[in-house]
Amino acid sequence: MIFRAVSFTRVYYLQCYSFINFLFRLFRAADPGKTVCYLLGAVSAPLLNTFFFMGYICLVFYQTDYIQNLVTKLGVGNPLSFVIALVGFQGLCEAVVCGIVGTVVAKTLAHVMPAAFRRGAVA
Repeated sequence: MIFRAVSFTRVYYLQCYSFINFLFRLFRAADPGKTVCYLLGAVSAPLLNTFFFMGYICLVFYQTDYIQNLVTKLGVGNPLSFVIALVGFQGLCEAVVCGIVGTVVAKTLAHVMPAAFRRGAVA
């Protein structure tokens, strides 16, 4: 059972990383060399990670007694509002911090290693 969980986690993060990589390349093609593509790429990573992870948790565990007790305590009516109520503020803080720090780091790396960014090795 542990092997399946580890295997699922690896597949999940590989798919999430691939999707975020695709989004960054799409943003970069639309806005080459400017800060907006780095900001959107940096913000999309934590938001999509939270969205996919909490979506999986709701898909698998939403009907359990524990989650239904949380739903009742939070006073929400559907899985989407449950996710927003549960991780809304933390997700917002994470998006802001990752947007600022991720943009600065990615923009700096793009200037330090421009050949790698043109080749697509780093994205």
